[in-house]
Amino acid sequence: MTNPREENALLTLTLVAKSGYGSTEKHAVSPQCWQAICAITGCTNPDTIEAICLVLAERARQRTAEGFTTAHDDNHTDGALAAASAEYVLHASFTDERDTFPPGKPSDIWPWEKDWWKPTDPRSDMVKSVALGLAEVERLIRAEVAA
Repeated sequence: MTNPREENALLTLTLVAKSGYGSTEKHAVSPQCWQAICAITGCTNPDTIEAICLVLAERARQRTAEGFTTAHDDNHTDGALAAASAEYVLHASFTDERDTFPPGKPSDIWPWEKDWWKPTDPRSDMVKSVALGLAEVERLIRAEVAA
């Protein structure tokens, strides 16, 4: 490898995922994890690998810090996970109107209590959106298997 960014990512990639409570958790990605993602996806683009790792780190945070287990997610058969994902992706894309829906004041499509609406910045909101979308896909897969 000649790209120092790729070398650094392969050896010491540390991702930071901000929780909704303002704390910061570091998620070290081992060379084995990096190589596994490259092998599975066929992708060696550092930006793509970092994005995948950020989303997976957010899913892990949702499970561990928030306690949102698969059993919890499986109860959301009403499309709530998808709606929450949509809210975050829309919020991330409307950069000129972000102040319209500050923390605790979501739009009408937000499916849960207003206190759970915790936008931060466009990138973090996209990560939350994709992680929530992943949770919905996981739920749908489990529902299909159970059927």
